[in-house]
Amino acid sequence: MDPTEALGLASGAARYGQLRFTDHAIDQMQERGATVNDVEAAVSSATSAAYDRGQGTWKLAGGVDLDGSPLDVVVAFGGNRVRVITVVEGQTP
Repeated sequence: MDPTEALGLASGAARYGQLRFTDHAIDQMQERGATVNDVEAAVSSATSAAYDRGQGTWKLAGGVDLDGSPLDVVVAFGGNRVRVITVVEGQTP
């Protein structure tokens, strides 16, 4: 999978409410005050994807939550599922 494919698959899952969240992701969302809708918005608006071979995950960056705040999302692809592993505050553009 290349970065463009990763962005497309994750964005499609976000648009259709098909993201799945790990317990860790839910904990991180609560710490940051992010909702499922914020994460969906950030994934849908992400502009880059970087693969972490060691973890088998993709960091989706450049997206913003519903308030326009930068939010990066780390996801893993498996079968036809997109699992949100964690969320981190993104860099301010």
